[in-house]
Amino acid sequence: MWYAIVPAIAQNMADNAVFQFQEAWMYNPQNLSVALNVTAQVSQVPWTATVLPATLHAYYQGYLIGTMQTTDIDLSASHDTITTISSTLMISNETAFDSFAWDLLNNDQVVWHVSASCSVQATLMGITMTVHDIKLRKDITLGGCGGLRNVTINSFTITTDAENRVIASIYATAWNPSIVNIDPLGDLSFWVMYEDTYIATAYAYNQSVSIGENYLNVTGQLVPSAVENNPAFTNLISNYLQRLPSNVSAMAPPSNSTDQASSIPLYDGVLPGFTLYAILEGIDDTILNYAIMDITPQIITDLKLYKKVIIPTQLYIYNPLDAAITLTSTDLYVVYEGVSLGYCKTNVTSANQTLAITVPPNSSILSAAVPVTADAGSFKDKELLLNAFETQLINGYVCLGVQGTFWATIGDISVEPYYSQPETIPTCNSLHRGICINASKYQNCTWNNWN
Repeated sequence: MWYAIVPAIAQNMADNAVFQFQEAWMYNPQNLSVALNVTAQVSQVPWTATVLPATLHAYYQGYLIGTMQTTDIDLSASHDTITTISSTLMISNETAFDSFAWDLLNNDQVVWHVSASCSVQATLMGITMTVHDIKLRKDITLGGCGGLRNVTINSFTITTDAENRVIASIYATAWNPSIVNIDPLGDLSFWVMYEDTYIATAYAYNQSVSIGENYLNVTGQLVPSAVENNPAFTNLISNYLQRLPSNVSAMAPPSNSTDQASSIPLYDGVLPGFTLYAILEGIDDTILNYAIMDITPQIITDLKLYKKVIIPTQLYIYNPLDAAITLTSTDLYVVYEGVSLGYCKTNVTSANQTLAITVPPNSSILSAAVPVTADAGSFKDKELLLNAFETQLINGYVCLGVQGTFWATIGDISVEPYYSQPETIPTCNSLHRGICINASKYQNCTWNNWN
């Protein structure tokens, strides 16, 4: 009778047992296999037994992914069992594996189906019996990586290499809410995108996906043909210099690209199209810290007569990048109390030399004088103009702003970003330049020492 009842009990045990994965490792990927190490909790087992080695079939969305061999699994009736399964998934259907791995990376959860024909050994009433052909069929839910949605850019740098090429680097962290570790994931390549436009190809080497916080160091060259005359790149640089955030993305290249998504062939078929999203914050400081205008009595006289005057002006320029910037042309308007009082549209200095103001990396310099044009006859509010240049500037300082574009070179690329800075630029008469120099450490034009 035992031999008639026990198989039914064993099958009932297999049907009612609950499997819950606590942690999973995917490692040692080969062309058509990947090693797995899974820690699982097994509960609702009515009697102590050992599941003997078996061939486990793994399915996803109804398609067989492949098979793996299990070792003995000891189960306890008195408490939940924590067991570790170490095996190699032999992949028989690459398309099914790609679909499973893609959803595991991108979705909040995935459900895969496992089945096996098992032999179970148990001791009942002092009699040890082995029951064969017990059908194991389980749907197991895995928490997915959720697209690694919480990406934070911790640092962004632009440098130049020995060949004067421009290299951009992003150091970021990404949170993986899953219980799944994938190590290694390989050397990865990404297309950096802004406003749905390609900016550059960047690379992250020796990457993996771990539970919790992950670190990415993504580096790539800004190729002149890709970024020059590219409105999206111009807008990105404009936002960055104006302390404005930009929504950027990094997409693994599509399968028809010459760029590999991963250096590991098994994952190269999984990753195409996988995209990370992040916000690139702008710089912490403004790039114009103060200005020195060479105001003379004759300039004030000409302004009162509504004449056009050119004022030699030195700019104290800050370069926030880790690469030198050379300013070659400006098309900037000078703003006071919301009104444009003049402009600096030039590619030469006040000495009529070719404009080439080079600011070293992470440094500030006081430039050679550039011509700023003020034309009292072209402005409606002439009293405002005269107040700025005569009443205030001739006596010490005035707070000005700028808006417009400028041309600059960084390494082997040229950029023409739009730049706007509110009226936070302390501008001094050359006879009172010490006021601006002493106040340049502040971030606006409201200092106590202006009294």
